Amino acid sequence: MARTLKEWPRKNSGGSKYPWGKWLNGQMWELTRKKDFDCTAASFRTTAISYARTRGWKIRTSMPSKNTIAVQRLELPSKAATR
Repeated sequence: MARTLKEWPRKNSGGSKYPWGKWLNGQMWELTRKKDFDCTAASFRTTAISYARTRGWKIRTSMPSKNTIAVQRLELPSKAATR
């Protein structure tokens, strides 16, 4: 029987190795290689951008050092607010 959904189903239902919901909650996060992620900071940055893009989110990132990355999800203005 058909049913309504509360959110759009994700393509990858296997879960993620990173807690993206926590890290991309609108707050600024500084993440450290070997503590928070396993790859290079540049590779992790690419992964974060890709994850956000597949959900229609915008994020900003900065790499203050070769082993750290700062990340924040940006809230987009609603269409009604831009009219």
